[in-house]
Amino acid sequence: FRDRGRSGGLDLFDCSELRVASEDGHRGHRGYVTDLLELMLDGDDAGSAAVYGCGPPAMLEAVRMGCAERGVACELALEAPMACGFGACFGCAVPLAAGGYMRLCVDGPVVRGEEVETALVPGGGR
Repeated sequence: FRDRGRSGGLDLFDCSELRVASEDGHRGHRGYVTDLLELMLDGDDAGSAAVYGCGPPAMLEAVRMGCAERGVACELALEAPMACGFGACFGCAVPLAAGGYMRLCVDGPVVRGEEVETALVPGGGR
């Protein structure tokens, strides 16, 4: 969380283990969530890890690259302008690692990290 005021509702996440990062260190790890993710993926249980990400494109790209470097599966919720909403205009197309494009409006918006060339989608998010 960026600051204390934006960390409301944290108690709603009921799971076996929850790690939190805050830029100012008021809750959990001090720093970016991507730094915490790298520490966790470098830990003992990284072999059984699965990562799900949503957020700003630069953060998602850091998640995608960090997971790729460690051979960890990840799924990312990407944002892009979806002018037509049914794939005809290709306004939401993202480049695939194997070549070609994926249309987020019909094939996404959640994608496997290893499928896409980048999470930095033109016009997507901030």
